[in-house]
Amino acid sequence: MKTLCYIFLFFTLPTYAAKVTLRVDMAGFKIHTEGIHLSGNINNWKLKETQLINTKGTIYEITLEVEPKKTYEYKYFNGAEWSTGEYAFGPCANGGFRTIQVDGDSILPIVPYNGCTEKFDLKDKIRIACVGNSITYGHGIPERFANCYPTQLQHMLGENYLVNNFGNSGRTLSKDVNDSYWSTAAFTQSHTTFLPNKVVIMLGTNDSKPQIWDISSQHFESDLNAFITSYQSLSSNPEIYLATPPMIYPNTFDIRNQIVEKEIIPILIKVAKERNIKIIPIHEATKNMKKDFPDGVHPNYKGATVIAEEIYKKLIRE
Repeated sequence: MKTLCYIFLFFTLPTYAAKVTLRVDMAGFKIHTEGIHLSGNINNWKLKETQLINTKGTIYEITLEVEPKKTYEYKYFNGAEWSTGEYAFGPCANGGFRTIQVDGDSILPIVPYNGCTEKFDLKDKIRIACVGNSITYGHGIPERFANCYPTQLQHMLGENYLVNNFGNSGRTLSKDVNDSYWSTAAFTQSHTTFLPNKVVIMLGTNDSKPQIWDISSQHFESDLNAFITSYQSLSSNPEIYLATPPMIYPNTFDIRNQIVEKEIIPILIKVAKERNIKIIPIHEATKNMKKDFPDGVHPNYKGATVIAEEIYKKLIRE
């Protein structure tokens, strides 16, 4: 009986929650009428419900309860809409999201909105923008900020490079449709603040959905050309790479591999040839990898590794 009691207690004791205080300095920014907010998996993405308090001068803070030794991601918002989020680059962030892991109750150092406390100059690095949808973002990969393909690519390239994840879930390359990548903060930040030296574009997967392709198939090629031009026109004069979408397996997202293979990829190859742009054959590299695409669309860690390796080969070895 004593053994059974010990077992019962072991499985019913509550998980210890650590109190962590997060602080951001809004100096130089006009505060939105809806205030300063925070969102990420640290608060189950509850943006509107998580408002910071102005404690002193330009400093805003909030205290949350988190599970110790677990990594969380989050970003600050000057307002309560997704479009008002910050976009930090460098050692403090990955794809605009900050990450933390605490051992117990903690008060974190004050960080500048849109920036890092560490001394960091974007100009000191060869900057690579990974532009894409949820596949680039790392949807479905455990601790995606550490294991998505852009992060793995960063490790392969080393400290002389800065790889930034500009993946935005559900987005299309097609311009005049709902959920177009053109309308995202990622698109804006990759063109303005980051100013990449190299751009890897991997879009087209979501364009294959019937409700999208029926509208955009006739102007997909012109949208692609305009998309490329938008980056080639930057003052950093970046080199552009077009990655074909990964292999699509049976899924519940209305994403169609036949459209990707027979219609979208031929357009990518045609435009790349006309504009003397390198193609990265991700589709070919991910064939026969069904088990590494658990939901049929998004890669697991191994799938992301294959994508990173193919891009690395084009960036460095060829």
